[in-house]
Amino acid sequence: MSETVSQTIAGNYRAEVRFAEPPAAVSHAFATLDGISGWWTRQVTGSAAPGGELTLGFPNSDGPRVVLRVDTHEADESIVWSVVTVPPLPAWEEWEGTRIVARLHAEDDGGTTMQFVHEGLMPQLHCYDTCSRGWDGVLASLRSYVDTGTGNPYC
Repeated sequence: MSETVSQTIAGNYRAEVRFAEPPAAVSHAFATLDGISGWWTRQVTGSAAPGGELTLGFPNSDGPRVVLRVDTHEADESIVWSVVTVPPLPAWEEWEGTRIVARLHAEDDGGTTMQFVHEGLMPQLHCYDTCSRGWDGVLASLRSYVDTGTGNPYC
């Protein structure tokens, strides 16, 4: 039931993640700093509200951080973040100007299916293999965080 399937369709990284919990629980994981720090990275500051900016830091990256603008957050339905600034590192540089989109769908059994797309993260990019594997791991952490309360974020 809780499975992540990633694939490349129409040039963008895409994944479908199935959660045992309802859309509100998935939405909450994106809507607060505590939620994001529970599944992606513990080094998060800013505002997860629409119009806000999130600043993410990662281990072994003492330089600039990833800055995401929260374009929309429609509770229990969708989240859209735009990548504003990234560290000048090969695994990150190609993220600038891309968008991270999560669309939530309530299932009849009370769970959620999330359609996740990183728009602009395409196979021809240098970082695609590394980044798609990274997303696979981060999304598995998100699934665990939502369904069990314990994720595996970067510390």
